[in-house]
Amino acid sequence: MELPIEQTGFSHVDNAARNKNVILNIVRDRSPISRKQISQLSRLSIATTKRLIEELLVDHLIIEVGQTNSTRGRKASLLQLNGEYCCSIGVNIIPHALEIAALSFTGSVLYEKKIGGMEPTREAIQPLLEDGLRHAMESIRSKYSGKLLGIGIGIAGLVDINRGIVLYTPNMTGWESAALGPQLTERFHTDVIIDDSVRCMALSEKRYGVARELRNFLYIYIGKGVGSGVLLDGRMYRGAHGVAGEFGHITIKQNGNLCSCGNRGCLEAHVSESRIIEELQKNIASKVHSSLSDRIKGKNGIGLEDILHHAREGDKLANLTINNVSQDIGIGIANLVNVFDPGVIILGGEVIDTFGESMIGDILRVVKLKAINTISSQTSIIPADIESFAASRGAATLLIEKYLQNSILNI
Repeated sequence: MELPIEQTGFSHVDNAARNKNVILNIVRDRSPISRKQISQLSRLSIATTKRLIEELLVDHLIIEVGQTNSTRGRKASLLQLNGEYCCSIGVNIIPHALEIAALSFTGSVLYEKKIGGMEPTREAIQPLLEDGLRHAMESIRSKYSGKLLGIGIGIAGLVDINRGIVLYTPNMTGWESAALGPQLTERFHTDVIIDDSVRCMALSEKRYGVARELRNFLYIYIGKGVGSGVLLDGRMYRGAHGVAGEFGHITIKQNGNLCSCGNRGCLEAHVSESRIIEELQKNIASKVHSSLSDRIKGKNGIGLEDILHHAREGDKLANLTINNVSQDIGIGIANLVNVFDPGVIILGGEVIDTFGESMIGDILRVVKLKAINTISSQTSIIPADIESFAASRGAATLLIEKYLQNSILNI
């Protein structure tokens, strides 16, 4: 298998800094690993490899963690990244809540906290965001000696990752053209990267979940909204203007539901959590019989779990609702499969987490029916591995990728 460019070195002294990053990326992906294996994978000479590794050990970026199990000859020492060397903080900004996580250099979780209850406006969210970051930093400093690489922010919407600007958020107000990155850099005197929250989820799956060994996949989030993160040849696909992946706004029904973007028939307007519930409530209001009628009349209303429960009990409307959602998602994914030939589709989000494997099976059947057979027959659809704090962990990982100069971010 051809190695990514960041894992192929040049045996020349002028390339020492680049070659160190080559070694660090190999150690990160394949640890514990020996010097000889690193030399073979990086295509650096063994002498160059050993010299650079000694420098990385002195600088505490990597550590020795035991020896090979060889029964013949001298046992080789094994290496991995030093989790104590540095850390990063990630935040996922969603309507009514913030999810904050901090990771070590090796991706271990150092801190997690969810802050909820605020209005979905920038005026309400940003002060709590800054307070949450201060608390996270204080908590980390009290038990962790590594330096802070910076802060990663994930937010559902359109962002300019190079300038740190939030361009637009469909479900929160006040964020249009908000220079959040520069503001947080000034407040906290550290590097700040802002990206779309679903791309952060995709990065989280790539580094810590089911996509570790994949260089091509689509991550699709279906929950409060709908979005996607696209990894092609080991790099996040961003498009010409950096805003690719708005899967929720492909049109699946010409005269469908009105979407928050102003168009009708967008996928998000039919399969997001709130729209699923709204559609079911409309059917019940239209006198469609369902055992969920009494639940709607109650104080707490209904949720996805209620729909699933009643579907399992044989309620026809509940089952029809789930089937319709699966059909719509499948049609949307079939279009992506035809365009990208990703090999693997990873599904995450509250809708998928609730309805589970049976919905994924239904979606796969629709994809195989609607997509080109040559492509769909070689495409797998699997659930995401990381459910909680996926976007905030991915946001924190943005800083680790930048530090290691990994090409995956494609910025």
